[in-house]
Amino acid sequence: MTDSVGFIGLGNIGLPLASNLVRSGARVLGYSKAGLDAFAHAGGIAAGSAAEVAGQCDIILHSLPSVEALEDVIHGAAGTLGALRPGATVIELSTYPLEVKQRLAGSLASVGATLLDCEISGTPARVAGRDCVIMVSGDRAVAERMQPLLSKVCAKAVYLGGLGTSLKAKLINNLLGAVHLAAAAEAIRLGERAGIDPAVLVDLLGRGASSSAMLCERGPRMAARRYGDSSGTLGGLYKYLDMGEELIGELGATAPLVEAMLPVFRRALEMGRGDEDTSVIFEATP
Repeated sequence: MTDSVGFIGLGNIGLPLASNLVRSGARVLGYSKAGLDAFAHAGGIAAGSAAEVAGQCDIILHSLPSVEALEDVIHGAAGTLGALRPGATVIELSTYPLEVKQRLAGSLASVGATLLDCEISGTPARVAGRDCVIMVSGDRAVAERMQPLLSKVCAKAVYLGGLGTSLKAKLINNLLGAVHLAAAAEAIRLGERAGIDPAVLVDLLGRGASSSAMLCERGPRMAARRYGDSSGTLGGLYKYLDMGEELIGELGATAPLVEAMLPVFRRALEMGRGDEDTSVIFEATP
């Protein structure tokens, strides 16, 4: 087994995760189409391709922006599948449909590697401060072996069950967050109509029993109508809500609060605000 840990995908979430690993004392070999300079500045070792990472590391973490990016990393001309070492573990940190993760697990198994399916709960700023949670699913024995490594990148890693369980937990988490976000927007709008300064109201509500993380983090943006310069866009969040709505249907469940919240997000998207911060739903709140 090598001493190096691989990290592929150094974007808004991947870079702070990889940097946490570097700060823990790990030797981290990383590859990404963007972010390599910042990664090297943080003390990481830049690789020339995904295959180079796979050829040198027994443990590889992925944080990739899309299914297309994942396919390129695994099956591309300089992808990892042909270079993975026997017994390697791939820790997938991105959110994809379950069938994509199942295909990935099968591809890795064909070359003697194992997938650990994980999801992150936390904004990039929280991830950078290790104030985040990793939801873990897959083989329990593999999860237990990876626990010391995962504890270096986040405050807590929680094993939830078999492959795909972490995806379901992530979607439920984001549905709840969106409900809180919509409720915060509605409360601020009500206060504004009642003649209360939105900034004063946000500060007041944030100090009381009705506070929430969404109110405290996104409320000031709503009060100031400041929706730019964000790593958490409305369009980025909505893909999780769409998958979450599908999960509700698959489970045969009812979720009236989710059903009440979704139209607000859809109105904001129809207004062309998908590239702005999630707090922009304030503009679509009656």
